[in-house]
Amino acid sequence: MSEDAMMPGELRFYQAYLMMAKEPNYRPAAPGDGMGNTYLTKTQAAEGEHLSREARTYAARLRLEEDSRQFMIGCSNYESNRAFVFVIEAARALCGVYDDLGLDLLKMPVKELEECGVRSGSGRKIG
Repeated sequence: MSEDAMMPGELRFYQAYLMMAKEPNYRPAAPGDGMGNTYLTKTQAAEGEHLSREARTYAARLRLEEDSRQFMIGCSNYESNRAFVFVIEAARALCGVYDDLGLDLLKMPVKELEECGVRSGSGRKIG
Protein backbone atom coordinates (compact mmCIF):
# COMPACT_ATOMS: atom_id res chain seq x y z
CA MET A 1 0.00 0.00 0.00
CA SER A 2 1.36 3.40 -0.92
CA GLU A 3 1.07 6.48 1.23
CA ASP A 4 -1.58 7.77 -1.19
CA ALA A 5 -3.81 4.76 -0.46
CA MET A 6 -3.82 5.36 3.31
CA MET A 7 -6.65 7.00 5.22
CA PRO A 8 -5.62 10.45 6.54
CA GLY A 9 -5.37 9.30 10.18
CA GLU A 10 -3.44 6.19 9.21
CA LEU A 11 -1.05 8.30 7.14
CA ARG A 12 -0.35 10.44 10.21
CA PHE A 13 0.42 7.27 12.23
CA TYR A 14 2.76 6.15 9.40
CA GLN A 15 4.51 9.53 9.43
CA ALA A 16 4.80 9.43 13.24
CA TYR A 17 6.46 6.00 13.01
CA LEU A 18 9.02 7.33 10.53
CA MET A 19 9.69 10.27 12.87
CA MET A 20 10.24 7.89 15.82
CA ALA A 21 12.57 5.76 13.69
CA LYS A 22 14.64 8.82 12.80
CA GLU A 23 14.82 10.30 16.29
CA PRO A 24 15.17 8.63 18.83
CA ASN A 25 15.77 5.57 16.61
CA TYR A 26 12.71 3.81 18.04
CA ARG A 27 11.02 1.19 15.87
CA PRO A 28 8.32 -0.64 17.85
CA ALA A 29 7.16 -2.65 14.81
CA ALA A 30 10.64 -4.00 14.02
CA PRO A 31 10.91 -7.77 14.44
CA GLY A 32 12.24 -8.48 17.90
CA ASP A 33 11.82 -10.15 21.25
CA GLY A 34 9.15 -7.79 22.61
CA MET A 35 11.57 -6.38 25.18
CA GLY A 36 13.11 -3.64 23.04
CA ASN A 37 15.65 -5.80 21.22
CA THR A 38 15.41 -6.19 17.45
CA TYR A 39 16.43 -9.04 15.19
CA LEU A 40 17.42 -6.63 12.42
CA THR A 41 20.97 -6.42 11.20
CA LYS A 42 22.44 -2.96 10.65
CA THR A 43 21.96 -3.46 6.90
CA GLN A 44 18.31 -4.42 7.33
CA ALA A 45 17.71 -1.54 9.72
CA ALA A 46 19.09 0.87 7.12
CA GLU A 47 16.84 -0.40 4.30
CA GLY A 48 14.14 2.11 3.44
CA GLU A 49 11.65 -0.50 2.20
CA HIS A 50 11.98 -2.48 5.44
CA LEU A 51 11.28 0.66 7.46
CA SER A 52 8.34 1.56 5.22
CA ARG A 53 6.81 -1.92 5.72
CA GLU A 54 7.19 -1.56 9.49
CA ALA A 55 5.58 1.87 9.41
CA ARG A 56 2.62 0.61 7.33
CA THR A 57 2.13 -2.35 9.69
CA TYR A 58 2.32 -0.07 12.71
CA ALA A 59 -0.10 2.47 11.23
CA ALA A 60 -2.67 -0.20 10.34
CA ARG A 61 -2.46 -1.77 13.82
CA LEU A 62 -2.74 1.58 15.57
CA ARG A 63 -5.75 2.50 13.41
CA LEU A 64 -7.46 -0.75 14.46
CA GLU A 65 -6.65 -0.04 18.10
CA GLU A 66 -8.03 3.47 17.77
CA ASP A 67 -11.18 2.23 16.01
CA SER A 68 -11.77 -0.30 18.80
CA ARG A 69 -10.79 2.24 21.49
CA GLN A 70 -8.55 -0.39 23.05
CA PHE A 71 -4.82 0.25 23.17
CA MET A 72 -2.37 -2.38 24.39
CA ILE A 73 0.43 -0.59 26.21
CA GLY A 74 1.72 -3.03 28.81
CA CYS A 75 2.51 -2.50 32.48
CA SER A 76 4.26 0.37 34.17
CA ASN A 77 7.74 0.20 35.63
CA TYR A 78 7.58 0.98 39.36
CA GLU A 79 10.32 3.61 39.23
CA SER A 80 8.61 5.51 36.42
CA ASN A 81 4.94 4.78 37.12
CA ARG A 82 4.08 8.39 37.98
CA ALA A 83 5.43 9.46 34.59
CA PHE A 84 3.39 6.61 33.08
CA VAL A 85 0.20 8.02 34.66
CA PHE A 86 0.93 11.50 33.30
CA VAL A 87 1.43 10.13 29.78
CA ILE A 88 -1.80 8.10 29.94
CA GLU A 89 -3.76 11.13 31.11
CA ALA A 90 -2.14 13.30 28.45
CA ALA A 91 -3.27 10.78 25.84
CA ARG A 92 -6.80 10.93 27.23
CA ALA A 93 -6.73 14.73 27.12
CA LEU A 94 -5.59 14.63 23.49
CA CYS A 95 -8.44 12.22 22.69
CA GLY A 96 -10.81 14.77 24.15
CA VAL A 97 -9.28 17.56 22.04
CA TYR A 98 -7.87 19.29 25.09
CA ASP A 99 -4.54 19.91 23.43
CA ASP A 100 -3.49 22.59 25.93
CA LEU A 101 -4.09 20.22 28.85
CA GLY A 102 -2.33 17.43 26.92
CA LEU A 103 0.73 19.65 26.51
CA ASP A 104 0.77 20.54 30.20
CA LEU A 105 0.45 16.88 31.19
CA LEU A 106 3.20 15.84 28.75
CA LYS A 107 5.65 18.19 30.43
CA MET A 108 5.14 16.41 33.75
CA PRO A 109 6.62 12.98 32.88
CA VAL A 110 9.78 14.58 31.48
CA LYS A 111 10.36 16.38 34.78
CA GLU A 112 9.49 13.21 36.73
CA LEU A 113 11.89 11.04 34.73
CA GLU A 114 14.69 13.56 34.98
CA GLU A 115 14.19 13.70 38.76
CA CYS A 116 14.46 9.89 38.80
CA GLY A 117 17.84 10.16 37.07
CA VAL A 118 16.75 9.12 33.57
CA ARG A 119 18.71 10.91 30.87
CA SER A 120 17.66 11.38 27.26
CA GLY A 121 19.68 9.43 24.72
CA SER A 122 20.56 6.58 27.05
CA GLY A 123 17.87 4.24 25.69
CA ARG A 124 18.17 1.26 23.38
CA LYS A 125 18.92 1.86 19.75
CA ILE A 126 17.73 -0.19 16.80
CA GLY A 127 20.28 -1.57 14.36
